[in-house]
Amino acid sequence: MRKLLILTIILTIFLLTLGVITSAFGACLGCPDWPLCYGSVLPPETITAKLEYYHRIFAALVGILSLVIAISYYKKQKKLSILLMILITLQILIGGLTVLLKMPFVISISHAILGILTYITLILLLKGNFKFEKNFWTLAFILVFIYYIWGSIVDKTASNLACENLLCISSNFTDTKVIIQLIYQLIGLSIISISLISIYKFDLKKLIFFILAILLFILNYLIIKSLLSVSMITIHYLVLLTALSFSLINSIKEIELRNLKTLEI
Repeated sequence: MRKLLILTIILTIFLLTLGVITSAFGACLGCPDWPLCYGSVLPPETITAKLEYYHRIFAALVGILSLVIAISYYKKQKKLSILLMILITLQILIGGLTVLLKMPFVISISHAILGILTYITLILLLKGNFKFEKNFWTLAFILVFIYYIWGSIVDKTASNLACENLLCISSNFTDTKVIIQLIYQLIGLSIISISLISIYKFDLKKLIFFILAILLFILNYLIIKSLLSVSMITIHYLVLLTALSFSLINSIKEIELRNLKTLEI
């Protein structure tokens, strides 16, 4: 069952990435109805319809596998299993509403947040622990999670290109989109700052996280400089997902190591 869980996590990463590509192509409503596509089981021969269709197919596959895992892990991890069942159920309902209601802002954002929460829950099931302590990795995880959520807001409000420069210098601050993009950049700078401060005493893991944070900021800069290609957005998202996973796993690992030391004593 552990192998199936790992496979589901990998498929979830692919699904989330496919969702980003679908959004970048403006294909979120490539199939204007749900659960069918233009009233048919198969999509028409257009790239937008196919992207949305395959996104739904993978979502269904991940949903089924996640429910199987939730049932299998129910005795070992009751709370996480119930949470996973709830998240999958909500994701199915909100995914349908996103299409039927033509992507209203709140529902569209909720769909993105539920997707990443499902991924986080699967990782927690894999690690067999969901306790957090007040340390660097927990703070890093929270900041990257907020960065992800705010990035969804940036995307849904079309604020990607609201600023021509870093920190929105020379931009019109009466424009809501400029403020949204500025907050996004400030969160990114906060992630860089805390990771830089944390490596005053050499730590390879924190150095890797710092490099990921720098990459995130550079990629965001390239995007706001109008290099808004699908590949650039996809790479930015994959680096973000890596930073999120890296900080989450290390936060849990520190607790596991501390527990082992306690047992040895």
